[in-house]
Amino acid sequence: MGCGTSAEKTGQAPDNESAADKLLREAAENDRYNIKILLLGAGESGKSTVVKQIKLIGNVQETSDERKKYISALRRNIIEAMQILIQAAETLGIEIENEELRPKAMDILKMENDNSSSVFPNDLA
Repeated sequence: MGCGTSAEKTGQAPDNESAADKLLREAAENDRYNIKILLLGAGESGKSTVVKQIKLIGNVQETSDERKKYISALRRNIIEAMQILIQAAETLGIEIENEELRPKAMDILKMENDNSSSVFPNDLA
């Protein structure tokens, strides 16, 4: 009695809808195991340490990008610590006794503490 055609309801969704529903169900299932935590705190308060401890407890392997970041941070910290020690020795009037190490100490002081140099010079190692 209407102007258009009608189809019987079969109880099944069209193929493209069921595929979308299937993807949504799979995504929801995968997200069940993802836990998101917001860590707030002042700098140097241990937020990164908490995340690292959670990863260790959960046996989560770090990615290669995370490993590169750790290596870079370690190198920066080592260079900065050496520079601070050398500057403190100069301020306190403590001379480096080993003649061979004096030029290396000056080279370390000249080093810029950035990520541009990924390799620590062998002659300073």
